[in-house]
Amino acid sequence: MLAMAKKMKSTKKHRFKYAQAPGAPVEPAMAAAAVPASAGARVAPAGTAVAVGRDFSYVTVDLRRLGILALSLIMLELVLWYLMAHTSLGAVIYNAIQV
Repeated sequence: MLAMAKKMKSTKKHRFKYAQAPGAPVEPAMAAAAVPASAGARVAPAGTAVAVGRDFSYVTVDLRRLGILALSLIMLELVLWYLMAHTSLGAVIYNAIQV
């Protein structure tokens, strides 16, 4: 009979995918979560949402910029439509394009 080798105990700790690397700076949201309730931290009542995690404040800025861009393009389209349809500019451009 062959004797199987005994497994050696590993001293390696679990490495989770989203775990923070040792020595890395602690995020403020994580630092606040690490403070125990007995240390004077306020505890939210049950049923209330606690905002912990990522900051998406840049999204509102981007949406505002996209809205301004969309409105300016629509206004440009309306101005060009008016100029082409109701002034002589449309006829001048049409005659210039014909070759």
